[in-house]
This record gives sequence, C-alpha cells and structure tokens, in this order.
Amino acid sequence: MLESSRSTSILLRGGVILQHDSGGSVTGLKADLLISGDRITQIHPKISPPGDETTIINCHDKLISPGFIDTHRHMWQTQLKGRHGNHNLAEYIPTGHLTGGLYSPEDVFFGELGAAAESIDAGTTTVVDYSHVALSPSHVHRAIDGLVASGLRAFFCLVPTIQAESWKPVVKLKDTLIPDWFLPLLGNLAEQMPMADGRIKLGLGFDGFHLPREEVVSLYQQAKKQVFDAINPLADYDLLGPNVIISHATGMTDYDTARIRAAGAFISSTPSTELQMGLGEPVCLKEDFYGISSLGVDCHSAVSASLVNEARLILQHSRAMRVQEKDIDPVMQNSKEFLPIMDLVMDVFNLITISGAQAIGMGDQLGQVQEGMLADLVVWDATSPGMLAAAQHDPVAAIILHSSIRDVETVIVNGVLRKHEGKLMPFHVNREEQKDWKTVSKDILASREKLERLIQNTCG
Repeated sequence: MLESSRSTSILLRGGVILQHDSGGSVTGLKADLLISGDRITQIHPKISPPGDETTIINCHDKLISPGFIDTHRHMWQTQLKGRHGNHNLAEYIPTGHLTGGLYSPEDVFFGELGAAAESIDAGTTTVVDYSHVALSPSHVHRAIDGLVASGLRAFFCLVPTIQAESWKPVVKLKDTLIPDWFLPLLGNLAEQMPMADGRIKLGLGFDGFHLPREEVVSLYQQAKKQVFDAINPLADYDLLGPNVIISHATGMTDYDTARIRAAGAFISSTPSTELQMGLGEPVCLKEDFYGISSLGVDCHSAVSASLVNEARLILQHSRAMRVQEKDIDPVMQNSKEFLPIMDLVMDVFNLITISGAQAIGMGDQLGQVQEGMLADLVVWDATSPGMLAAAQHDPVAAIILHSSIRDVETVIVNGVLRKHEGKLMPFHVNREEQKDWKTVSKDILASREKLERLIQNTCG
C-alpha cells in the first residue's frame, strides 16, 4: 500500500487502549480511536466514522498498544539467518558481518525488505538500521529502497564499512574504511531526506574509533551540519550529545555512564546477542542507566526480530542476576529475607515504547497512544489461548510474558495498515509492481541460495 493510496481515516472501535501517564505507568482505557492521515486524531468512548471511506476495524476483545521501537539493528542480514545459533563474536565477524561484502545491491534490497517484514509481523514499527553494508552507492540506495517498500518507519544509519580484501588462508581487511564516494553520498542523501512521507530519516553509524582523531571528528561534524536525526556510534572526542545512541555500552565505568547521562545521549542494549556473543552484561535495567536505555535486536541473523522476546529475556535475566548478587536462596529463606522483585514488566515495556522514542528524538511523536501522536499502533488478540485471562488482568504483563507473534493481529505504521487480520499487507517493490509476502519470500530465498554458493566458494 503506497502512502499516496492510504485510507483517509481508520477507526479502531471498542479496543482497550494502553495509555501512558506522565510517570510512565500504563492503564487500559476501553474506547474508540480515530486515525486521520498519519496521526491519532481522537480517542473517545464513542466515535462516529467521519465519512463513508473510513476503514472500520472491530477491536472488541483486543488490546491497542504503541508500535515498538528497535534502536539497534542490522537489517541487511536476512539471508544469513540460521548461521549464528552457536557463534560467539569472534565466529560471527567472519561468517556474518564480513560476508556482507559479497552482497549485490539487489541482495541488500531483499535483506532489508525481509527484515522489515519480520519486524512488522512482530509489532515493531520503527527501527534504527545500523547499515554496515555500504559497499557502493548502489548498495546504499537499494538498502533505502527496501525500507521504503516495506512500510516500516526507519532511521537509516549509513556506516563506513569494514571489508575483506582476501579470505584465504586468513581474512585480510582492506585498509580504507571511508571511500572517496562516502561523504558526497552522505550529503546527497541528507538533501533528499526524509523520504516516504517522513517514514525514512537519515543517520550516521560509526565504530571506526581506531582511526585518527581528526578523521573521526571531521566525519561527525559533517554529519552534524547535515542535520541527521539519529547517530549511532560509540562516541568519544567530546562528541556525545542528545542525537547519539551508544550501542551495547557494556563494560562502562561510572565516569563513562555519567558522561552519557550528562550529554543527554541514550544507549541501546541488545540482550540476546550481548549474552550469546560475549559482549558483556546487558546494562539497560541497571540503576545507573535508568531513563537513558532502550532495546534493540541487533542481528536477526542470529535471533528473532521480536522486541517482546528481547524485553522478556532481559527482564528475567536481570531478576535472576539480582538474586545471584545477593547470594540468597529465594525459596529456602524465610519471608522476611525474600528479595523483592525490582524489575517490573512495565520497565521493559517502556524500554521498547517511550524510551525507544526518546532515544531517537521522537518522544513527542511516538511510543505512546495519545491524540496528536503519529499513528504507529499494534492491535493484539486478547482472547487467544496465550493472552486469555492475562490480558484481562494485566495487559502489559500479557504482552511481555504471555504473547507470541500470532497474537499481533494488526499493525499500523504512519497511519497505513501494514499487517491486518494476522497477515502482512502487500509490498510495493517499485512504483509499478506489488508483491505479497509469499512472492517476496521466494525472492529472498533465491538471493540466499546464490549467496550461500558465493560464501562457500569465496570463504570456504
């Protein structure tokens, strides 16, 4: 569905709307919700359709939540899914990260489109795409084309990309990290952004802090002049600011953490990959990082793209670590010595909603279901076998601890239906051609098969 063909209005009728108060708590309000254009324009117990063209969706026995916000992701990696189930970081780099150098521009397009489809399917409506597959201007343009075609909201963070010069007998890296075309392309893209009715915005991703200080500062300053909306490096050289998201942030000293907070920067924890690949203890629920944390999936080539899964994992991991740190047995100790649970389902729900929105500088437009906000919403089946009873008692706990992707019935991004009645809507892969998910999946598998042969022949 092209933005230009969006329904004039959508009326969600009779659902339980999950609304944040000023303190970050969520309450359920049974009401109608009207979307006009790309905005939530009215929330009221009874709303009449504004016209015959209004799309009406029955939301009785449904929950309506904000769309989720993923603040660190490598969207191009779809064709590599399944390769990294037993890999640590040292194994992932040559078999995943560096194999991006074998992608064609068309492979990148389908990688991005597949990742976006998986995200929408799971209720994620916004992604910070840390795109370290910038092999040529054509690769960059096709990555953006994939995001545009998907219907997802995204910050496309262009990354100077490390590439392999040779693979055998050992991997040798190219000396040049920032090619001659990179900065001119950055400037051209900045002039074109935002794209797709404001859905696609530009950012800069960077992890090349081994380069000389002057080169790093020059790159950052050019990016800043061109008004990027999200920048996703591990920042130093006094470049921290509220437009910076620091990925992982494990192993930080108290001084580092204080600098991040003072600068108004945010961090993005990716619990699954951090725990699997040995990146260190996820920090997003630690007291020092309260109020400056968000969540990302990182490598959907290794784990599911569901942010609910990430929220569930870090919640239970953090609870277990607190008990372990106190060195008590919560079962055998008497009730006076029980360690109370400090990490709540609300805390992780907020990491993927209001905190994610704040991290990308859109806290006044995303992450909440309020009048005037952008219409990025998820409708959940509150009577599925998994959600039943939990949704009626505590809707937030139902989503975080009881839901599965099958419970995501409808997803709306920028006022446009992208998933409805449990099925992804067709994708406009170009101005003339529309494809359903089944057809797109065949294109992705054909790309994967080609890449598998290329990886085997090139890397061994």
